[in-house]
Amino acid sequence: MRGQVGDGHSRISGDLPLKADGSLAIGDDAIAREALAGALALTGTGIGATVVPITSSVMGAVPPEHSGMAASAANTSREVGAVTGVAILGALVDAQLKADLTSKLHQLGIPVNFQSIVINALETGGVPPSGKTAGAGGAAAAGQGKLVREVINAAYHAFQTGLHAALYLSAGLVIGAGILAVATLGKRQWLMR
Repeated sequence: MRGQVGDGHSRISGDLPLKADGSLAIGDDAIAREALAGALALTGTGIGATVVPITSSVMGAVPPEHSGMAASAANTSREVGAVTGVAILGALVDAQLKADLTSKLHQLGIPVNFQSIVINALETGGVPPSGKTAGAGGAAAAGQGKLVREVINAAYHAFQTGLHAALYLSAGLVIGAGILAVATLGKRQWLMR
C-alpha cells in the first residue's frame, strides 16, 4: 500500500488515457472484430490499472483506524458511479437508437404503427409471431425480403449510432476525470512537499 495521498497520482492520471483511448477506438465506424477486442482490452486495462492507485490513495489519506470506512466509501462511490454511468449511457443509447431508427423507418415508408412494432422488437429482442412463417413476422414470405433487410440494417445502424454517442461521451468524461485528477492530485502533492 502507498503511504501518501499523492503516490498514486502518476498511475491514476497515466492510466485514465488507456480507458479513454479504448472507448474512442470502439466508437470508430470501420472497426473490425479483432480491433474491437483490442479496444475493449485497452479499455479494461485502463479501468483495472486505475482502481489500485485510487484505492491506495484513499487508504493512504486516512489513519489506519479509519481504513475500513475509507475502503467502504471508495468502493461504494465506485459502484454508485458505475451504476449511474450504465443508467445514463444506456438511456443515451436507447434515445439515440429510437430517434435514428424512427427517422430511417420513416424514410423507408414504414407506417407508424409498424414502426412501433419494429422498435419494440429491437428493444425487447422479440419478433411478433406470424401464422404463416417464422421470423420477421412472415414479411420475407410475403415478398418483402428487401424491405426486411433494409429495416434490419437500419436497426443495426441505429444501435451503432447510439453506442457511438455513449462511447464518445464516456471517453470525454474519462478525459475530464484525468484532467481533474492531474489538477487536484498534482496540486495536493505539490503542497505536501
